[in-house]
Amino acid sequence: MHVHLASRKHGKTAFGKSLFTLALLLTLTTPAMAAETKAYIGEARTIITKYEDTLPAIAEREQVGYAELLAANPTVDPLMPGAGTKVILPSQKLLPNTVHQGLVLNVGELRLYYFPPNGGEVKTFPIGIGREGLNTPMGNTTVTRKMANPPWRPTPRMLLENPELEQTMIGGDPENPLGKYALYMGWPSYLIHGTSKPKAVGRRASSGCIRMYAPHIEWLYKNVPVGTKITSVNQPVKIARIDGEVFIEATPSDIQIDELEYHSRQKTVSVDDGTVQKILAFAGDDSSRIDWHKTRQALIDRNGIPTQITSGKKVSLGKPVVIKNDDAEKELMAELDAEHKAKQGKEATTKKPVAEKTVTVKKTVTQTRTITKGAAPSAVKTPAAKGDLKARHEKAKNDFNNLN
Repeated sequence: MHVHLASRKHGKTAFGKSLFTLALLLTLTTPAMAAETKAYIGEARTIITKYEDTLPAIAEREQVGYAELLAANPTVDPLMPGAGTKVILPSQKLLPNTVHQGLVLNVGELRLYYFPPNGGEVKTFPIGIGREGLNTPMGNTTVTRKMANPPWRPTPRMLLENPELEQTMIGGDPENPLGKYALYMGWPSYLIHGTSKPKAVGRRASSGCIRMYAPHIEWLYKNVPVGTKITSVNQPVKIARIDGEVFIEATPSDIQIDELEYHSRQKTVSVDDGTVQKILAFAGDDSSRIDWHKTRQALIDRNGIPTQITSGKKVSLGKPVVIKNDDAEKELMAELDAEHKAKQGKEATTKKPVAEKTVTVKKTVTQTRTITKGAAPSAVKTPAAKGDLKARHEKAKNDFNNLN
């Protein structure tokens, strides 16, 4: 940056103005201001569930992480949310408290961030990470190479656990655990890759590698150059200053993520002194304005939603976008209407009398759709039997164990 300071003939006034200009330019380019302008990304989104929705299906369809979806919706049954239920999509994120360069893996929130080299739009994607005992590495490395249709070979540990695994799986195979694209890192045996099990994204289920949805890893493959810096951190709690106010975003800890997987709710409360000290240090002179009730509640809830914790002006991060699934609901209505007409035709062929004009079409053991002749079908919620719910949750646990 070059600033022309006044010559003697311009006098003290011009010189003073030049110094003021220099100071202003330096102020506008300080790191603190840069952090202020890039404190968060994304917009809040809420989806209104349709008849057959489940949270695992919503996570895959909307390309969000499963664990973060559970955390954001603690009162919603993951397997039977019911029609017309509001489900928060955790798509608005504070940026990690680390260097904003290249790829940042925040294993503490199961998310990857990409900061383009010359500025531009910051991207974030949900990721699957290593399960207990097979943690994803921390520290710094780089993207060493990229490959489309990478071949997969099981590690000695995998073969010891399951000797029946194929020794090599060629690239492009639909069952290939690496999916269609892979970014190799400076850490041997650890990759950022796609997956043949998309339900594993946003969960602690891998052997340490980073799993991603197919569209996301394809975007990285096409846009992230070899040599890009990778920073891996563990920050389940992030802090940011937005428009002069302090925000935090708390996501579940490793233990709480496992509790969400096996119990569909968090049982452990985790508010440690180290987190409180970090918040105080970040807030600095604004520490006296911290609302500790809000702070404590955010650290208990761990819902992954940015929360303002300083008292002062209310800062809005944008109005939530509501997704109503209208098209999907119309498709379901057409399907049910076709079923109704087919059943009517069958009844007419067998000449069975119809006592009433209402036909109940069962879609699941615990939910039904009632279709009245001449009227549009409407959703009917019925309470689920305890035994059926227990069986569904046991199946969910087994499905998760098969994602490894």
